[in-house]
Amino acid sequence: MAYETAPGVLLLPDPRLPGLIRLDFATGRRDTIGRAGDGPGEYRGPGFVFALPAGRIGVVDGVARRVTVLAPALTFEEHRAIPAGLSPFLLRADTLGNQLGVGPGAPQAAPGDSAPVVRLRAAATTVDTVGFVERLQTAPIQIGQMGMMVPAEYAPRDLWGVDHDGTVWIARGSRRVLEFISREGTRTTFPLPFAPIPTVDADRALFRGLPAPEGLDRAARELAPIKGPFQEVRADLSGRYFLWLNQPAGYTTEQYAEFDRTGVHLRTLVLPQSWKIIAVSATAIYAARESESGEWVVRRYGRPR
Repeated sequence: MAYETAPGVLLLPDPRLPGLIRLDFATGRRDTIGRAGDGPGEYRGPGFVFALPAGRIGVVDGVARRVTVLAPALTFEEHRAIPAGLSPFLLRADTLGNQLGVGPGAPQAAPGDSAPVVRLRAAATTVDTVGFVERLQTAPIQIGQMGMMVPAEYAPRDLWGVDHDGTVWIARGSRRVLEFISREGTRTTFPLPFAPIPTVDADRALFRGLPAPEGLDRAARELAPIKGPFQEVRADLSGRYFLWLNQPAGYTTEQYAEFDRTGVHLRTLVLPQSWKIIAVSATAIYAARESESGEWVVRRYGRPR
């Protein structure tokens, strides 16, 4: 989501501007970069921010189906179209310049309940299928006379990303494992030590942090019978992974389990309720919550050692 461009300087995408917010925690300065539109330095729906080679920064604009490339000074450099067939809201990239996303893949087809993670190499026109992620469980709901399929609340999910060296990681909710796929295709898998948590009626009133289509706040929702072990995953560039844990109903703090690339559970971080980790750097953890006025409130914490 967000990205630390220098120690204590955070670049936060805000689709409501639309544009980027730059926060300097040393000076207290807050300013915006970009504006609404389709031209250079303009955005329609900025989302994921990531590092590119030579100190450049990429900003995924899913609405415009493109990546905006910024120079190290955060000035506009170019637009790159998101290849057809890839989900524009799930695009990732490594610092080698390769793009990864969920798409059609080649040459093998995905299993019926899965979608392929594919890599588009920067120095070639080839598309490699790296692995597969399970599609999110859905359930039918009724809004007035309209029926629709939506993700079941608390359903296990597969979340994935790519490290700076091109290693793809997949946190698998249903299988409860953390999987790593090297650039050469070597796979290693480690179990996640979390016991299943059944959903109960008290869970129906919560749904904190779970995405829901507009209007579903007034609709009856389906709960997965067993909660997935996590809701989101954040990763830094050194091979540390922070899993935002689901908890039994009635919890009063947010918990993040930190793992390394060998599958070791290093520690569990505790944040105040409704605060979410939005970025992790070598020295800091950034957490945010949305205020009643709709603005992001961001805090910077030192990394525990």
